[in-house]
Amino acid sequence: MMFTPIEFVRQRAAMIDQWSRSDPALVFENTKFLADVTGLNIDDLASDGRWLCEEQRNMLIAADMYLFTPALADCARQAMTQLGPGEHLDLDPLPPGAVFAFTEPVRHPNGEGGRLSSVMLPMAGLTFANKDNPTAPPLQTSLLTYTLRSDLLAHVQGQIAAAVNVEHYRKGEAALRERSTPWRLCGLEMAHHAKAFATWGMLLRCAITFAHSPGIAHTTRALIPRNVARAAARAAAPVPDTGIRVVDLRVRPATVPREEGEEPGRTLQHRVIVRGHWRHQACGPNHSQRRLVWIDQHLRGPEHTPIQGAERVYFGRPPQ
Repeated sequence: MMFTPIEFVRQRAAMIDQWSRSDPALVFENTKFLADVTGLNIDDLASDGRWLCEEQRNMLIAADMYLFTPALADCARQAMTQLGPGEHLDLDPLPPGAVFAFTEPVRHPNGEGGRLSSVMLPMAGLTFANKDNPTAPPLQTSLLTYTLRSDLLAHVQGQIAAAVNVEHYRKGEAALRERSTPWRLCGLEMAHHAKAFATWGMLLRCAITFAHSPGIAHTTRALIPRNVARAAARAAAPVPDTGIRVVDLRVRPATVPREEGEEPGRTLQHRVIVRGHWRHQACGPNHSQRRLVWIDQHLRGPEHTPIQGAERVYFGRPPQ
C-alpha cells in the first residue's frame, strides 16, 4: 500500500480519536505490548496501557510530521551502511516533537527477520525495568514503531496463499479484520542502542540529514484534502495546515543531448554526491565576466543507480 499524505492525515485523525476515547481494543493492545516488553502480568498493567494511549495521543497532536519517499529512505539506508566508527556523530539530530512515516513500509535496518515499519513515534520518556537483569538500571525507550494494518493483512494473506502455517495465519487474519485501528504498535527501540548503527533511530537521523541538505533532497508541505479546503473557503476561514513535510530526493534536470559527432564525456555507472562548492559563473556580455556563486551539493549520475560516498551529505551548507 502506498501511504499518501492525505491517507496519513486521515489515519492520524483516526488514531488521535481512538486514543482520546481510550478505545478498549487499543488499550488492550498497548497493555499486551507492555506485558510482552516487561514480562509483567497483563492484569497489572491496565492503567499503564491507558497512560501509554494518552502519551501517544499527546505526541501525535503536537508533532510535526515527516513523510519520506522510498527513494529518500533507500538513500538514507545506503548512507547508514557507509558510516565509519564515530561518523554517526555528524548526523543531524531528530527534530524534537516529530513523527516520522514512510510512503512504503521499510524493513529494519539490520536486515534480519521480517520486521517492517511505516510510522515511528519518538517516546524518550518511557522507562522499563530490565527483565533480563532486574538489578540493572531501567531501560529508557527511544521510539515506538507501527505497521499499517493493511500491510500486515496483505502479508498474512500472502502467507496463507503460500500455504505457510495456514492455521496460525488464518487466526491472525481474523484478528486483524476485527481491529479498527489503522496502525498496529509492533516494536520498541531502546536508547541504549543509540551507539549501534543498525537501528530505526539511525535510519531516521540519516533521512533527516538528507532532508536538511540543499541539492540532495527537497521538502514540500502536503496539501490539505480538497473537501477540507472548500469547506474552509465557504466559511471564510484560513485553510488548515496538514503539518506534514514530504521529503524526496531532488531530481536533477536532464542533460542537453550531444551534437552529432561530439566526443562523449565520462559516463557514470552510479550516483555520486557532489559537495557544495564555489564556482566562477560566466555572466555579462558574451559571458566575458565572472561572478562567484555557491553551488549546493547535489546528486550526479543516472537515476535508480546505487549511491556512492553517501556519507558526504553532511557538507551541504555554504560557508558563512
